Amino acid sequence: MRRFATFAVAAILATGLASAQTGEPGLETARRIDIKEAVSLVQKHKAVYVDVRPKDAYDQGHIKGAMNIPLGELMGRLGELPKGKTIITYCA
Repeated sequence: MRRFATFAVAAILATGLASAQTGEPGLETARRIDIKEAVSLVQKHKAVYVDVRPKDAYDQGHIKGAMNIPLGELMGRLGELPKGKTIITYCA
């Protein structure tokens, strides 16, 4: 598996994603976090990784345990995201 040395992450509270569906600020105003904070949140079970690349790119390599929901499908698949956790999206 290809190692992800650097990647951009955006932390989005599940409520923020839901509000984006109603036209309120959401994805476009997501808070950016660094890798150290992302890893810490996931290790504490406070967050999950969501790889927003197409499935073929995800299948070529991804962060262990990451869900795959391509960006274009994200709004339609909000119900698959765990409630009460920070959602960390990435593409690399």
